[in-house]
Amino acid sequence: MPNFDVVIFDWSGTLVHDPSHEERLTLSFEKLGRTDVHGIDGVCESLRRWEKDPEVVAAQVGSDTSASRYYEA
Repeated sequence: MPNFDVVIFDWSGTLVHDPSHEERLTLSFEKLGRTDVHGIDGVCESLRRWEKDPEVVAAQVGSDTSASRYYEA
């Protein structure tokens, strides 16, 4: 039986309800005790822009297949 140093789970896009960037960030802020969510719109816009960037798209191909590829991506 092989041994694994790490297992990475990324369930984004696989659930019936895939939360928007706004929902994810708002929940993260709440968990950190931050009630001032000023700036989330700008962060979400950046995420939307970067997730379409050809280099980011290419880096994500196969990134879930190993810990080193994940960190490299």
